[in-house]
Amino acid sequence: MSTKASYNHTEVAIDDLPTELESSGSKLVYLYLDLTGDATINELEATLGMRKLALYPVLDTLSAAGLVERDGEAFTAA
Repeated sequence: MSTKASYNHTEVAIDDLPTELESSGSKLVYLYLDLTGDATINELEATLGMRKLALYPVLDTLSAAGLVERDGEAFTAA
């Protein structure tokens, strides 16, 4: 049985998340970027309700795992 989430009428199978994502913060950021395409740190902070201080380590971890790329100010799911 697959667990699903919905964002702007787009369903995502939670079971399809990369297995290397362990923290809820990294899962949340990854799903958001995967669904929206890209976002700046300010957009992530405002939309997800996470502080920049918490977002930077999450984005660094996702980037090191090859799951997120940075292009200037924007972050995208790889």
